Amino acid sequence: MILITYLPFYRIHELLLYFLLNMDLLKVERGIAYIDNVFHPMQHRILSQLLAGTGIEIRAGNWRDRNSTFLQIIRDAKSEDLDALVIDSDNVIDKELMKMDAELVHKYMFYTVLDRETWDRKNDRQRFLSRSVKLQDNPEVFGYRVMGKWRGVFFLGPKQGVRLSRALLESINYGVLNKLSDALNNIDAGIRRFISDETTLGMLYYYSG
Repeated sequence: MILITYLPFYRIHELLLYFLLNMDLLKVERGIAYIDNVFHPMQHRILSQLLAGTGIEIRAGNWRDRNSTFLQIIRDAKSEDLDALVIDSDNVIDKELMKMDAELVHKYMFYTVLDRETWDRKNDRQRFLSRSVKLQDNPEVFGYRVMGKWRGVFFLGPKQGVRLSRALLESINYGVLNKLSDALNNIDAGIRRFISDETTLGMLYYYSG
């Protein structure tokens, strides 16, 4: 499995603080970092110097918001036939996740990960959870409806981690992906950054079936 993260240039220190730790904890084959707001050769030089010898593959661009960056991740993962987990750059993933990964992917094609602090307050979200399922080792796993729940029409669910399995990526509709990308690019970047990527991903998944 490939581990992917995405972050703006000013947070690149988190790759050394957290992403390398996650790569070691999860024993992944490869780590890729999508770094946004990169538009000058000096920035590329800084990245090369900072991350030399870490094994982290750098994919830099100037997408200017999380939504467009995540859609680029999905586009690349689909075209490159990757099997990946995308994590937020400032999280440390529990290594126990790998014990249930295969079963979750087999049953549901994808899953997302909630942070521990919010999980401790899960009763606040209980009415938004549509089902509880039990896996072989009995961890608690809850499901969200992608459409018609939470604060908006579409909501993927918590996304400290988002599993992009090959089966999920095969099901993603390129037409929907392109329309979402075009729609985002037609919104001023100053406004676009306020759009939740959980909403964008929810729309992509829903309209991809």
